[in-house]
Amino acid sequence: MRNVEWLGSPPKASRRVDWLGAPPVGVGVIPVECWDMPGFKDCHARQWERARSTCDPAFGGRADFMGYGTVGACINAMANEFAEIECVPQFCATGTRVPSGMVYGESTFNPITAAEQKSINASITQKGFQPIDEDGRLGPKTCGAASVSEVGIVSACFGHEGEWVRPPCVAGKTFDEQTETCVEATAPPPPTPGACPPGQRRDVTSGECRPISCPSGQQLDPVTGKCISPPPTPTAGKRKKKDNTGILLLGVAALAAGAFALI
Repeated sequence: MRNVEWLGSPPKASRRVDWLGAPPVGVGVIPVECWDMPGFKDCHARQWERARSTCDPAFGGRADFMGYGTVGACINAMANEFAEIECVPQFCATGTRVPSGMVYGESTFNPITAAEQKSINASITQKGFQPIDEDGRLGPKTCGAASVSEVGIVSACFGHEGEWVRPPCVAGKTFDEQTETCVEATAPPPPTPGACPPGQRRDVTSGECRPISCPSGQQLDPVTGKCISPPPTPTAGKRKKKDNTGILLLGVAALAAGAFALI
């Protein structure tokens, strides 16, 4: 048995990594038959790249090598751990994920949990969520974040579903139940204003109802609420001259009658 360390990417035909004695804490146990399953080696190679970004400072990894002493030991251990989580259930096993070295409610820093949290953050931040603390402790926030990530949920989270806390969305986004991602928040439409009381109209700037002020020479029509010109004021007409023609004719007739009587 020997500890295999790769320089660069591991060869796709490589067999499982065996250790002298018991494997270090957190090292995934990969069944031998997995290596003969189609697609498993490619999956493991992807986990190796993921482990390198976790362990190698030159690729953004931790300077303390996750507590494994050397960058090579860290990459090998984390690659198998990731492969046990991501590849074994997919290609050569059934059931839920059963990663080793992670316990729900951890009170002290666990490098395996910290690596899982880093992977979760890389996934959820691309979906619009705020990242969780990479404190190396498996608990409600880590499990809740894992539930909306592409990383998956470790088996230690199950049985505590009622405690999971989904991470909040970044500012300006809201959670979409269908896609389980954070999407751009849309402002609700403004309420439709009601009609103003008679004699008032809505100010276009403030949106408030204000009394209508008509221009000089106009008045407010209480029915239509519009300014109109007032109706013309009726003027007094000329008095007709009194027709005295009938009276004159009667007078003339009376005089004639009197003169006739005197003859």
